Amino acid sequence: MALFGKGKKEVEEAKKVATEAKKKVQSAEAKTKAAENAAKIQKARADAAKKKLDRMEAEKRSAAIRKKYSSVSGRAKPGPGPGIVPGYISGAAKKAVSPGIIARHTVVRGDTLSAIAKKYYGSASKPYWELIQKANSGIIKDANLINVGQVFVIPELPEELKKK
Repeated sequence: MALFGKGKKEVEEAKKVATEAKKKVQSAEAKTKAAENAAKIQKARADAAKKKLDRMEAEKRSAAIRKKYSSVSGRAKPGPGPGIVPGYISGAAKKAVSPGIIARHTVVRGDTLSAIAKKYYGSASKPYWELIQKANSGIIKDANLINVGQVFVIPELPEELKKK
């Protein structure tokens, strides 16, 4: 019996051709998906490498700043001893830090430039936190993005910002 005027043999041949075409399409789709996944993996590797490079450059800038503001012997100053509040430097000790620098501040979770300015200068307004940002321009690219562990130098207040 013929199906729509076609012989049984022709119908079988058409099914076979359709099956082969379907397999080729599935194979092409699988290759495309594999290529997309490989591209995603390469992009992720490139992003990770860029982040590592950025981190290394930031560490290099931080090291240069620490070197610039380290003691005369060239060694970095030790951290605060027992009973000393981190970030606080008495009036007599301020001169020992470095001329023009009143303190070094290590960023902790929750810190903002405004909060740091408030701690050292008593005011969180823009001129005060901008002073800290400018003094640390090698490590602070965006005032809204500071990271835990970064060490900032806290400069002396210029005369125009000193409170009367």
